Amino acid sequence: MSREVWTSRYATPPEKLPVYDGWLDRWESVFRDLVDGCVLDLGCGRGTDSSVLTGWGVRTVPTDFAERAVALVNDRIGARRGAVVDHSRDLPFPAATFPAVVADLTLHYFEDRVTRSILAEIRRVLRPGGLFLSRFNSIDDRNYGANPEARSRSAHVRGVHKQFFTEERLRDLFGETFSIEEIRSDLTNCYGRSKAVLEVVAR
Repeated sequence: MSREVWTSRYATPPEKLPVYDGWLDRWESVFRDLVDGCVLDLGCGRGTDSSVLTGWGVRTVPTDFAERAVALVNDRIGARRGAVVDHSRDLPFPAATFPAVVADLTLHYFEDRVTRSILAEIRRVLRPGGLFLSRFNSIDDRNYGANPEARSRSAHVRGVHKQFFTEERLRDLFGETFSIEEIRSDLTNCYGRSKAVLEVVAR
């Protein structure tokens, strides 16, 4: 997807922003205890998760491919820590920078080879034992382009190429880069319709 197309997706009025669906709530106490260091919000979009984390008193570094998105999130959380980052390339942070990384529905635009390299970069910037929370499109996400019966695990949705995942495929992608603590299926409606996702908890 071009930077221009990506940026155009952030012209949405504030009243139509995605609604936070509570997916991070069970980790609130963990985040609040992070007295040293910032949380990386990789692919922050319109800043839904960054806003929640900031509201909990957590220093957050929101990043996105789109300059418009980063500008919106900086304004939304009242900070200037956001950075324009193409997370399909090497991340512009030193090793072991972050105690936690959040990637909410942002890693489904790439072929497996690129996804593996992204995961390796996330592992590099995480501190030893650091927490990685992520959500992926589920193969059961019929409302947003998935076809569980099809052989292909990808689709073009409104002109955007997306991947859809099974638990088995996620375990293969994470490989030995991370220790997976949990993969669970969930349903969210933060985009207006029921959306099937897979949530991964890893260190």
